[in-house]
Amino acid sequence: EQGSRSMFGMNMGSSRRQQQPSRRNERPAPVRREAAPMPEMSANAWQPTKPKTKEEQLERKVLSLLNKIAPENLETIAQRMAEIELSSATELSQVIKLVFSKALDEPHYSETY
Repeated sequence: EQGSRSMFGMNMGSSRRQQQPSRRNERPAPVRREAAPMPEMSANAWQPTKPKTKEEQLERKVLSLLNKIAPENLETIAQRMAEIELSSATELSQVIKLVFSKALDEPHYSETY
């Protein structure tokens, strides 16, 4: 037997990683380049639109809150949902449909919804 040899013929006491200096913390020097000019905006570029109707405004507000919901912040989001003023049964129906649709679309959070 030869001291520190394993049964596969490799030396157990030394490895190449221990022999070579670590290069993990070395970073290359930043390359300085001139900024490229900004491209011109196309004629049909996307631009956010404001809601035109009260229904659209309600939908945006509700979906915005539902997109942020998680088990950790459920109480906060539920409080904000409760603060939304609904002036008709139609608006209440719209909110219920949005919540139900979101629960069906995202089964992972369906119990939270």
